[in-house]
Amino acid sequence: MIRSRVVKIYALIISILLVVVTWQCYMNFTKLENTKEKIRTLKRYRYSLEKTLENLTDEREVMLIGLAYVRSEVNNTEEQLEQLHDKISKLKSRNKYMLHDLSYAEVLNFIRRDKTNRNKYVENEYVCSHFARDVNNNAESQGIRCGFVIINLTGNANHAIIAFNTTDRGLVFFEPQTDERVRYLETGKDYWADCVIPAGNYYYERDPNNIIEGYIIIW
Repeated sequence: MIRSRVVKIYALIISILLVVVTWQCYMNFTKLENTKEKIRTLKRYRYSLEKTLENLTDEREVMLIGLAYVRSEVNNTEEQLEQLHDKISKLKSRNKYMLHDLSYAEVLNFIRRDKTNRNKYVENEYVCSHFARDVNNNAESQGIRCGFVIINLTGNANHAIIAFNTTDRGLVFFEPQTDERVRYLETGKDYWADCVIPAGNYYYERDPNNIIEGYIIIW
């Protein structure tokens, strides 16, 4: 009787051990399969990364080739710009030989189109000489010969205006600040009161400091 119970107990223990061993084997097998699957996934990921790296390497080579081409084009463009700049400089240096005189009507048309008179007079910063300079530069940039006139006035003052040697009326003067016509300059005359022709219904008052003592024209 006792022996029979012992046998049953041993059989039960063996059965339990078999179940435990079987379960452990199953779990180990499952872990092994999971590990293998992870390894396969990592290999696929590695392969994908290698292909991506290969593609990036190819793209880098293409970009380097493109960059080299762009640099070459930039260098060529810079050389062309430098050559063009040299040509422009040479043309500008010959500009005074290429300038031409206008008719009186053409001068009036240029004066009307030029906007220098709209600039603001600023004491000690943008004065009569700047107005005359800008009109002169604008004219020469269009191939028009324009004179820069310096008038010596009493009171140790100078004034600057512009002049044109027209093809039909000869030498004419203009006040660049107002675009007003200036009569022929004469020593002893009051510049504003006697020489400037007002553009509107007004007049310039006489001033002993505005008497013309002389003038020069720079072409």
